[in-house]
Amino acid sequence: MRNRAADGLRGIASLVVALSHFVHAFWPGLMRNDYPVPELNVQRMTLIESVLASPPAAIFFNGHFAVLIFFVLSGFVLSKPAIDGEYGSVRSRAWGRYFRLNIPIAVASLLSWAILTAGLNWNHEAAMISSSQWFGEYFQREVSLLTLLKTSLYAGLMGSTVLIPPVWSLKVEFLGSLLLLGTLALSPSREGNLPSLAICSLGIIIFKPSDFIFFLCFFAGAMLNYVRVSVLVGVGCAVLGLMLGAYRSSSGLFLWVPTFSAATTTAYNAVGAVLLVAAVCRAGTARMLLESPIPQFLGKISYSLYLIHFIILCSAASYTIVLLGADPFGLTISLAVYLLATIIASAFFTRYIDSYAIKSGHKFSRFLGLPDKLNRSEGQPPSLKDNSMLGIESKSLRTRALISRLGDARQETSRD
Repeated sequence: MRNRAADGLRGIASLVVALSHFVHAFWPGLMRNDYPVPELNVQRMTLIESVLASPPAAIFFNGHFAVLIFFVLSGFVLSKPAIDGEYGSVRSRAWGRYFRLNIPIAVASLLSWAILTAGLNWNHEAAMISSSQWFGEYFQREVSLLTLLKTSLYAGLMGSTVLIPPVWSLKVEFLGSLLLLGTLALSPSREGNLPSLAICSLGIIIFKPSDFIFFLCFFAGAMLNYVRVSVLVGVGCAVLGLMLGAYRSSSGLFLWVPTFSAATTTAYNAVGAVLLVAAVCRAGTARMLLESPIPQFLGKISYSLYLIHFIILCSAASYTIVLLGADPFGLTISLAVYLLATIIASAFFTRYIDSYAIKSGHKFSRFLGLPDKLNRSEGQPPSLKDNSMLGIESKSLRTRALISRLGDARQETSRD
C-alpha cells in the first residue's frame, strides 16, 4: 500500500530545495551562517534578516536537510517490497533504476542547454545585482554538443553539474539505491533482511566512502520498516528531527551540541531526517496535513520540480530580478514568477517525461523477465480475495443448476 504521507513529505522537501536556491541566488545574506562567502558585498544584516537566517526559521530554506530527507525516504520506500518478501519487485526496481532516473535528466539537460545556447540565462546579471557569489559561478562558458550528449547518457546521473547543478545528489540517489537494492536482493530470506542491512551499514561506516553519511541515510530509511513508533513518540521524533534539521553550529541554540568534524552539520541533519521520516511514515505524525491536496500534488511532481527549478531560476526568475532589482518588491515578484513557472513546467514534465521514464523502467524489467510485482507461483493456493471470488462463482453455478432442475421438474409434472 502506498504511503501517501511519504509522498507529501517528499513534495514539501522538493519545494524547500527550490526555495533554498532562490534565497541563495537573490538574498545571499540569509546564507551567511551556512557558507563562508555567500555574497560579494557583505553588509550588516537587519533584524529581520538575522531572525530569518537563524533557527528555526532557516529550516524553511535548508535545502541540505531536504535532500537528506529524500535519501531516507528513498531507502524506506525502495526496501518495502523486500520487507514484504517481494524479491522479484526488488530486482525489477534495481534493473529499471537507470531509465527511471536518467530519462528525465536527459530531457532536462537538453532543455537547459537550449536555453543557455539561446542566451536566455540571466544568472550572471542577476548575481551582480543580488551580490550572490554562488549564483554567478554557474554557466560561465558555453556547453558543447558532446558535453550535452555525455550528460544525457551518464554524466548527469553521475553528478555532473554542468547543465543542472542540483543533480549532484542524483549520483548518491542512483548508487545508494543500487547498493540498498543489491543488499536486499542478496539477502537469504525475509528474516535476513535486517541483519544484511546492518552488516552493509557497518561496512559503510568502516570504509567511509565519499558521502558515506548520505549512503547511510538509505539504509536507515530501510530499517525504519522494522520500527514501530507510537503516536506520542512520533511527535517527539518530529520535534527533535526538525530541531536537528535546523542545526547551525554558529547558532546559540546549539551551543550545547558537541561538534566533532567538518561533517557535523551533515550528521545532525541526517539524524534529523531519519527521525522526521520515522515520525511521518511509522507514527502517522502530520498525516492529515501531508495527505492534503497541495502536499500530494507537490509529491507527484517532486522529481520534475527538483530537475526543472534551477532552469527557471537562471532564466525567468533572474530576468525578473534584472528588470525590478533585488529589493523587497523585486524579490516578491520574482518569487511569484519563479514558483508559478516552476510548478507549471514541472506538472507538464511529470505528465509527459517522468511518467514515460517510469514506464520505461518497468518495460525494461519485464523485457528481462522480471515482474513488477510478486507473482504467485504455480501450485500456490489462491489469495483470500481469490477464494472469496471462487466461492461466489461456485454458489452462482449451484444456484443456476438448482433453478434448471426445478424447471425440468415442473415440465415433467405438467406433462403428467
